[in-house]
Formats: sequence, structure tokens, C-alpha cells
Amino acid sequence: MVDLRDQLRSYAELMDAVAPTLAQLAPDTTRPEILPAAPAPPSRRRWLPVAAALSAAAVVVAAIVAVGLVARSGDDVADTTTTSTTAATTTTIPESQPIVWERLGGDTVVDQGIEGSPFTGPGGVAFVDGLFHMFRNGTVDERLDPQRGNKVGYLVSSDGIAWQEPDPAPLWSDSDVPFGAKFARARSALRDGTGTWRIYFDVGMPVDDGDDATAKTVIGLATAPAPTGPWTVLPEPVLTPTGSGYVASPSVHEVEGGFVMYYVGGPDADSAAIGRATSTDGVTWVTDPRPVLVPSQEWERGSIVLVDAELAGQTWVLFYTGDTRSRRGLATSADGVSFTKYAQNPVIDTTLLPRLSVFDSDVVFTGGRWYVYIENGGTRSNSQIVLLAHDGDLPQP
Repeated sequence: MVDLRDQLRSYAELMDAVAPTLAQLAPDTTRPEILPAAPAPPSRRRWLPVAAALSAAAVVVAAIVAVGLVARSGDDVADTTTTSTTAATTTTIPESQPIVWERLGGDTVVDQGIEGSPFTGPGGVAFVDGLFHMFRNGTVDERLDPQRGNKVGYLVSSDGIAWQEPDPAPLWSDSDVPFGAKFARARSALRDGTGTWRIYFDVGMPVDDGDDATAKTVIGLATAPAPTGPWTVLPEPVLTPTGSGYVASPSVHEVEGGFVMYYVGGPDADSAAIGRATSTDGVTWVTDPRPVLVPSQEWERGSIVLVDAELAGQTWVLFYTGDTRSRRGLATSADGVSFTKYAQNPVIDTTLLPRLSVFDSDVVFTGGRWYVYIENGGTRSNSQIVLLAHDGDLPQP
């Protein structure tokens, strides 16, 4: 049986998606209009879209409740790699204690977008030379700019809580990517052994029918001599799916002998799992023959859409996101291939956050503390970055 909380979350996210924003209902007269101005109608007419939205939402919520009576199965989830359809087998940790999280920095640690973009997410966060480096995303949607897309900006912090922006200008944006369509979002950042900074990102590719939908998603790489740049985007993707498939959410670490990437993939985002790839140079990758983690718990709803990997000592830890994005699960491995899911998954849900809609995230482990940066907000209004922290070890298999 699908958890009633999921139905309520779906309802809240639906309402956020269909209801007019506060700016539409009561425009801010202290700054220029960002939406096209229209003649002022009688005041009661402002609420007609809300009433229509409520009616539409009620119908869809009824469908959610009805359909929710049937649990989704992960048995037919396709392989995340480009070479195999064999599913991985995962187990769960039998005796587990709840993980205690603390929200640091108040409701948000980053509350402003890049150059006025209403949506901002953590992108890739790295701890290097005693400083936290965040390569965040700033997204503009079509209501604000017909040429909607994403920009990548840079923030730095000494404690991971209070952030500074050395330069408000973006490091790079969609237009700097020689391949792909729009929404080239930073996902993973590191400084490698040569001192070169790397940002791995995913981006949607153009489709043949002229639509700008991102049916095929690939993974790219940008490099720089310093976190502030200048950044150079490689001319070709570093990982692509077979056919019109889907690979996204790269999380990359440098290890002895090369690099390891965890990513999500499959025929589409509705049936994805976590794959693993290795590389000697971080550019040419070889994928494992089967996924390392497939959806198997009810809360995942048949798909894994985001993954954040971290190496804590000798243990690989995956924080991953189910189909609704509102919850995060945990899995651990000693060898980076055979993962064990935490029995009390999900370990993070919206009860820990100030707002109901949850998007991207990234994880850093340093000084015995886990830092989980989460994009939290509304689908039509704006989003900010929230920080959850846990001190100490996580459960081990």
C-alpha cells in the first residue's frame, strides 16, 4: 500500500505546480515586472485561476489515491548501463538505528539565485584545502525567459554554512556547451591529483522532431585550473546511453589508478537504476556490465533518479532519490559494487525541510560530519539550498 504521506506530498506538489504564484496574484510594485504586464481585471477575477486550479487538483488527487492503491514493482526496471539488462541483487541492513539529522543555518544556507534566477540548487560540492566549494545551478524557466536554461555559479565557505560569492557572474552556462540542448546542470565537482578542477554535468540532447524536450540525456565534463576558472567544456560528452536512453546525475571520485563514477540511467527517468563506470583519465569511461543498485523498496516507486556518492574511509555510501524526489535513501558497500540498503530507508524526507518540493542534492563527508545540501522550494515559485547535517558514522552492513 502506498503511504498516505506520499499522496499528500503529491497533492502539495501538484497544487504548487498549478496555482498562480504570489507574484501573479499580487505583483511586487517595488521592482520591475518579470512577467508580461496585463490590464488589471476586477479583483475577484484574480481568484478564478485559483478556483480552477483547486478543481483540477481535486480530480488529479482522486486519481492519485485510486492509483496509489496498487504498489509499483521494480522487477522490470531496465539496466542503467549501456551494455546489459541484468539487474543487480541488493540486500538490506537487518538491525538499524534511526539517523538523526540537524538543519544548520536556519531555513536556508543559500537563498538567492544566479543573476536573478529564481531556482538554485547545490550542483557539486567539494571540500578542498580546508574550504567548501559549491558549484551551484541557477535555473530560469519559460515563464520568466523564453530562452530558459541553466547557469553554473561558484560559492565558497569555511564552515559549509555561511557562503560567499567571489563573483556574481556565472562560470559558464548552457550556451558554452557545444553539444546538448538546455539545462546543463552541474552534478559533481572535484580537484584531481594534478590540481585540475573538474565539474561533471548532465545535459539533455536535442530530439529529431524539433521539440526541445530532452529525451536523451548525456554526461559532460568541464575543467579549469582554479575553481573560479576559466572553465573549458569538453567538445563531446564523456558518457552516453545506447539509443535514446538516459544517463544522468554523475557522482565522480578519484581513486587509486583513476576515477569512479556512479550515475543513474535506463531507457528513461521512470525506470532508472544506479550504474557504475571506471576510467583511468576521467574522460573515457567503461561501464560495469550491470547496475549496482536497483529500485526494490516501495518508497522508491520503481525508479532511482538521482545519486550522490561519497567515500567515507573504506566505505562507499550512496544517497539516492526515488521517483518522487521527496525522499532520500542510503546504501553502503565495502567494495563499491555490492551495496546494502539501509533497512529504515528513506533517511531523509520533507518533514526535515521547510518546504515540500525537493529537487537536487549533493553530499560531503569531512571532519566526522555528513553535510547534505538539498534544493528545496516550489515548482513554480523559487527554490533555495537547505543544509542537513549528521555527526558520526552511518550504519554499516
